[in-house]
Amino acid sequence: MAITPAQKRWRLTPRGKYADHRWHARARGVAFTLTFEDWWALWEQSGHWKDRGSRLGCYVMSRYNDEGPYAKGNVFIAPWEANNAARNSSVARSGGTRAREIEYQDPYFGHVTAIVNALEAPF
Repeated sequence: MAITPAQKRWRLTPRGKYADHRWHARARGVAFTLTFEDWWALWEQSGHWKDRGSRLGCYVMSRYNDEGPYAKGNVFIAPWEANNAARNSSVARSGGTRAREIEYQDPYFGHVTAIVNALEAPF
């Protein structure tokens, strides 16, 4: 079934982006309990809505230690680079990869998260 122009426009709205985020999280087996209002408030507070994306220099919604659900109190907006390093830390923890630990401080809530940046990923 083809996507209509109206559906394409909707997918670019905040509600469409929320639906995509929720769908992709569930497809990865990660629980997603944020309401649209909670999700949108976090993006608005961060001031990085227009800077979001999955590439260098952009911002993403991250989970502390890349664990647990996308839920209130377990998410924050962070640079893509920091989130990518956290995701790669599971590789470092699982076996023999050299890694260096960096700290990222959430500018809105003050949490400091240790992030392991994998230097040699085995894939």
